[in-house]
Amino acid sequence: MSQQIAVKLRLIKPTLVSLDTLTPRGQRFAPARHLVPMLLPSAANGGQRYLIPPDLMASITPTSPHVPGKQPTLAGWREWLALPALGIPAIKAKLDTGARTSTLHAFFTEPFRQDGQDWLRFGVHPLQHRLGLVTLCTAQVLDRRIVSDSGGHRESRWVIATPLRLGTAEWTIELTLTDRDSMLFRMLLGRSAMSGRLLVDPQGSYLASRKPRLKRLYPALAAGNPPPR
Repeated sequence: MSQQIAVKLRLIKPTLVSLDTLTPRGQRFAPARHLVPMLLPSAANGGQRYLIPPDLMASITPTSPHVPGKQPTLAGWREWLALPALGIPAIKAKLDTGARTSTLHAFFTEPFRQDGQDWLRFGVHPLQHRLGLVTLCTAQVLDRRIVSDSGGHRESRWVIATPLRLGTAEWTIELTLTDRDSMLFRMLLGRSAMSGRLLVDPQGSYLASRKPRLKRLYPALAAGNPPPR
């Protein structure tokens, strides 16, 4: 029989669970929503204690200490984001917990110097299946790094820093730039950008965002041509 650990649970939200006896006071754990029904109620203490198998404990990710009003946002595996400083009002991104870095599609990059600093001009197709829709962006160069993709291929990529907006929240993230025209998503949001801010439910979609009015945000979309889903 596998060893099991008895812990006391206090429900904060339907998707957030506090494990008070395993962590210092004020520390919170947040299992993904679909894991909560797997917690096994114990007969002890009127059913207020639960038995959690060790393999399930490995799936429960600790978050930062609880600060009222600053709880991490529950997000789905895909969300609509905005990159306002780049002039991108809406872009569908995959929230990839298997990737450390975040990546934005750029079908061309052109470095240049401005006021003694390195800058980058690049083009983005912000919407899937809309190669005719182009956003031209400029950003200051943060770095150039060797990055490995999911297939193990290594390439040198430009790195920029830019504000990201998800729902009402906004924070600055690092983005590497690469051509993703052949990929399903124009952007990947990696762990370093999500740490302490987002909890990802792998079975949910668009939990932290709403489908934007793309024709209003991108007037260049052809009339009568439905936006991508």
